[in-house]
This record gives sequence, structure tokens and C-alpha cells, in this order.
Amino acid sequence: MPFIKTITQGGQVHIHQLRMLKQILIAGFVVAFIVGGGHFIWKSLLLPANDWRIAYETYWAKFLLTTVPSEKHKNIRQLYIPPQGKPYRRSSLSILQDLVLKKATLRVEKHLELTGYKSLKLAGWTYLSIMGFWFIFGLAQKRTQHQRGNTLVPWKHLRTMLRRKREASDLKLYPAKAWSKLPLVKHKETSHILITGTTGSGKTNAFHHLLPQIRKRGDRAIVLDVTGDYVSRYYKEGKDIILNPLDQRSRPWHPWADCHLDSHYDVLAESLIQSKDSSNDPFWDNASRMVLKTALRKFAYQENKDIEKLTAFLLSASDKEFEDFFKGTEAATFAFKNSEKTTHSIRSVLSYQIECLRQLEPTQNSFSIRNWVMNDPPSLLRIFIGQGPLSLLRSFGVTSRQSAMRSEGLLFITARADQRQTLTPLISAWMDIALNALMILPEDQKRRLWFIIDELAALQKLPRLQAGLAEGRKYGGCLLAGFQSKPQLEEIYGRNAAEAILDLFNTKIFFRCTEPSTQAWISKVLGDKEEIEPTENISYGANSMRDGVSLSHHTRQKPLVLPTELSQLKDLECYLKYPGDYPCTKLQTKYKRAPFFKKKAFLLKPERKRVYNLQLSEFQDVKKEKLE
Repeated sequence: MPFIKTITQGGQVHIHQLRMLKQILIAGFVVAFIVGGGHFIWKSLLLPANDWRIAYETYWAKFLLTTVPSEKHKNIRQLYIPPQGKPYRRSSLSILQDLVLKKATLRVEKHLELTGYKSLKLAGWTYLSIMGFWFIFGLAQKRTQHQRGNTLVPWKHLRTMLRRKREASDLKLYPAKAWSKLPLVKHKETSHILITGTTGSGKTNAFHHLLPQIRKRGDRAIVLDVTGDYVSRYYKEGKDIILNPLDQRSRPWHPWADCHLDSHYDVLAESLIQSKDSSNDPFWDNASRMVLKTALRKFAYQENKDIEKLTAFLLSASDKEFEDFFKGTEAATFAFKNSEKTTHSIRSVLSYQIECLRQLEPTQNSFSIRNWVMNDPPSLLRIFIGQGPLSLLRSFGVTSRQSAMRSEGLLFITARADQRQTLTPLISAWMDIALNALMILPEDQKRRLWFIIDELAALQKLPRLQAGLAEGRKYGGCLLAGFQSKPQLEEIYGRNAAEAILDLFNTKIFFRCTEPSTQAWISKVLGDKEEIEPTENISYGANSMRDGVSLSHHTRQKPLVLPTELSQLKDLECYLKYPGDYPCTKLQTKYKRAPFFKKKAFLLKPERKRVYNLQLSEFQDVKKEKLE
């Protein structure tokens, strides 16, 4: 039965279509015939009446002569009407032999022949025009009409829109197989740029499009490099700075270099020691932060600050030494010898969280991230001109140490794959310090300081990330970040915070994504469209009277890009969403080849011997009175 039903349905529908096609062809032929015939009649009436009369008499004479035998041709006469005078009967043979009448008849024949050709041509063009009009009209009936919502346009059309509005930025993406480039929106880099994509989709390649242009502009940038790819491509010795305590090229660093104010210790402790999702009680993390920042504050009074001695003491000092050290400070309640269980639990949490600090070497010439960020002479001049001596500068968290020069230099924060777990808290703290330092600078719309993070999920939670995204625009902060899937960020920041963070990126570039929740989020970000779609209904029956087609239009709302389409993107292919009223576009980006000569990504330092079992007597120069 299904087989018979299918044949019946196909046959009925096909026959009905042929029947309707026949009607259309006939209707077109009738219209073309009317137009062609009307043209022929109109042109024929333009001939003089005398020529028509002569042609008629000539053809009538031919008819008479062809109907009688040739021997009687001389006797055949017909009524002839001359141009002037009265009608009379004239020999048909003489009419055919009259040269004047022959010329007039030939003139009529040529006119009719030319008019007939033109009329047929006109009829043909009329027929084709009608068919063409009906074809276009049919396409218009089938075409979906955009009503409102977002649209997807070719990238060249988007580029034209940017140029027409004079909002084309000097930062550009490189399309494949094209000489021209697609600019970003001018002055919108401070609204931040987000790039997403799974492994091998082209996400990192987009970073390689933008980073050389950022350097060429003379902008400063902090680049998080957890693979070594950026250092090997872009590092310039003598101009750029590397921060990695396990790399030979790294500048030395200790916490006191970036703790100029009392509140800076809070920033550092919060970045290093973070609450875990599995822990419902924040007491242990809060207590560990208090112990760490109190110890850092006390060690700040030493002339020779030694991070190695500090970590060794915090991890290996006896309970009595621990209590004596923190006596009279905010952390005294967490260091009582009599409450061993609590103290040991706090130290256990602390020992795990500050393992990264044990990788730092003692130094008296530390690099300062805060000074590097704030070393902006125009900004410093606006703040401090006419405001007193050096002590006033320190009150704003600025030291007199020249840690970095205002230039196009890049600050690379690196970690090899086998170092990442150990250094992640330290890297997160460095990024957080930089964000914090940026937001105490004076507002400056022309300043540009980039935070380039290829893998945002490679960091711990950055407490100041959301504030930096929301407020950094006023200070010239530009965050260029990437991630592979949304659940990675939700695991670190929580669902609501992750949503809020992602919402603060205004320029979004989406490469191939295979994770369902991320696909749904991207589809939602790209937006919906409302369209009027045609719907065709066909009815058929045994009687041809029941055959029919109805065409109706319905308004429907649907995603601009379906979630499953994101998993079908080719390598290096992406969707772009710009801020403002610009439409979205789909772009096949160009592969950015690595330079032939690449620098070493990592120059590993030799292992250092760890310090254990230090005695409190080695810290006798540390002040023990309560800090004010």
C-alpha cells in the first residue's frame, strides 16, 4: 500500500502541475498573439488606402487568371477603380502587366513582410517577457522576507559598511584567498574581544592575526603564553620581558615588588588562595589568606626581603615559632599553639596554595608588574604634577623604581605544560595585579594596554576580571581572550559570573565548536531573525476539480545560526559579531604561518635545592609588634 500510495501521490501532483503549466503556456501564447497581431494590424493601417486598393485588384486579377484556361485570359475583365476618375471594367491581364500597379503591389508585399517579421519578433519577446515575469514573481513568492532581528551578510558587505561609516579600525583580520582585509570596529578594542573555538579550529590563528598589529601600533601588551608559541614567534630580547620563575630569561620577582599599599596584600592573597568548589566553608581559605598577607606585611619591614625564607618558615616552622611570629597581628587567632588542629588545618591549606611561591628565587632587584603597568609618563604627570615629594607618589602606590619604559614592549607570562599546575596560582596573581594596577591610573581614552589570554580557562579565578572588563575601558584596557567551551569558565567562575563575564566582550569571533551548551550560547549571542516564509499546500483527488495548490505566508522567528551549524564550520572558518547595529558575517580566515626562524619557547633553569627547617632566630630582625 505505501508503494501504491506514493505512486498515486506523485502522479496526481505531477499531472496537476502539467495541467497548470499548460494553462500558463496557453495564457502566455494568447497574450503574445494579441500583442503581435495588434502590432501587425496597426502597422498595416499605416499604408495608403490606394496601395491597398491596387494590391487588392492585382491579387484579384491573379486569382481570376488562375481559375480560367489561358486561351480565355484576354476576355477576362474586372472592375478597376483608378486613383482619379470613375470606375470602369479593365482587362485583368493588363492590370498584371501595368508597371505602376506592380510597384505598388510590391511595396505592399514588402511592407507586410517586414511588419509580419517585426510582429512575430514582438510576440516572441512578449511571450518570453511574460514567462520571465512570472518566473521572477514566482521566486518572489517563494523568497523569505526579512522583517527584523539580526542578519548574516558577506564579509565584503560588512567591510563596505564600516568604511562608509568611517568606523574601520586599523586592526584587521585576514580573509583567505583575498587581497583585502576585514577591519574591526574603530575604537572598540576597549570593549574587549572574545575568540572561541575547539582544538584545531583556528582560534589561536586569529590571535596571530592581531598580535603583530598590536605591536606595530606601539601598544603595550601582557601576553599569557602557556604553550610557548607566542614567545617563540614574537619575543624580542632587550625589548620584551618574560615572567616565569623557571625560565632563564625571566626577570626576578617577589611579592613585595607589587605590594606598595596595605590593600595590595589583600589583592595578592585573594588571587593566590582561592576557594575550591568542593569546600562549603570559607573559613579555611579566609584564614590562610590572613596568615599569608600578615606574613608578607611583616617581612616587608626587612631590608633584605627573602621569599625563600618566608615560604620555608610558613611551611616548616614549629607551632611555637608560628605562634610567636604572628603574636600581636591580625593572624594571631589562627596561630595558637593550644589549638593545634585548627592551626594545622590552616597551614595545610596554605602549604598547598603557596607552593608556587617556592619557585621564586631571592632577589633584591625585583621586577614590578604594577610599576610596569603604571609607568605611563603622561598619566603620571596628570596625577602628580604639583602634588609634593616622592612620599606622595608612594601614597598612590607608585614607587620611584623604573621597572619598565613606556614603549611597544610586550610582557610575556609563560608556563610550560609540566609547569602549569604549579605556576597557575602565581600567573593568576600576576594578571590580577596588572588589572588592579590599570584601574588606579587616570582615565585616558587614548591609552591602550592589552591583556592577551589565549586560554582564559588556563588561569585560576581572577577576582578583578569582571571589574576590569566592566570598567577597564575608561583606562584604556583591552582584553583579547579566548576559550574552548563555556563549561570551562563556569567551572572556575560559576554559571552566573561566567555569563556576566562573557557578556562584557563586545566583539566576538566564533570558530568551530562541538560542545552543546557552548553551541547553544553562541547561537543565542548571534541572535534571532524574524522572517515571513511562504508555505505551499497541495490537495488532490480522483476528480480534477479537487486538485489545487494554496500559497500562504507565515511570520516565523528562528536563530540566525543553528547550534549544529557551529560544529560544521571548516578549519579557520568563523562567525563574527561586532558591537552596535552591524550585521553578522561568516569569514574564512587566512592561515598565519610561523616565521622560519623561531626563538626557543622555554629556557629551563636548573633545579634549585629547597630550604627546610629554618629557625625563628633567622628572622630576629623582623618586627613583632602589631601592624597598624
